[in-house]
Amino acid sequence: MIQVAANLFVILLILVVAEYAWRRKILRAERARKAIHISVGTFVAFWPWMMSWRTIQLISLAFLIAVIFTRRYQILRSIYFVKRRTYGEELFAIAVGLCALLTTNKAIFTIAILHMALADGLAAVVGQRVHKKWRFEVFGQQKTLIGSFVFCFVSVWVIGLGLIFSVAPLNLSPYIYALVVIPPAATALELLSPYGLDNIVIPLFVLGSLEILI
Repeated sequence: MIQVAANLFVILLILVVAEYAWRRKILRAERARKAIHISVGTFVAFWPWMMSWRTIQLISLAFLIAVIFTRRYQILRSIYFVKRRTYGEELFAIAVGLCALLTTNKAIFTIAILHMALADGLAAVVGQRVHKKWRFEVFGQQKTLIGSFVFCFVSVWVIGLGLIFSVAPLNLSPYIYALVVIPPAATALELLSPYGLDNIVIPLFVLGSLEILI
């Protein structure tokens, strides 16, 4: 119970710091959202080493309820003060719970959630710095080729390092196949997932693919 409370406190602290930074105009709304996305997602990715699968599932449900409540009453304006339509926060919570339900492999869970946190988050951060003339729209959402490249690059590293440090492979072919196929496929899904759907589509795709291959 103490460990669960400590983990929740870390997330609350991240949210409060991001809200403060946004209100003080240190971070813009979109950057504040991405800072939360990356930091909270990266922290959550390692939860299987801190608590049970059932606990993660229950916390993700509590997160979903909290997100719906805070959106309804605009409590965390740094997250919701954006012009574009997105349900990424709700889908983030659902994705964490589903990943904890669909796997018992800690490394696969971590790799899947890090795709949502790091690959997707860093792609957006880099993409925002690209000049408008290099941007294009997919289903009304702004995308950039450099952002997609960053996503694919981070995906390769997350999968490669995750598998190297988790299990010593007896057969290299599934690992090579995972490195060659999953990053470009996940990148394509990120491009084609509007309204924050990538927050659930990508981790479930990565998790399912690794469960089959490894």
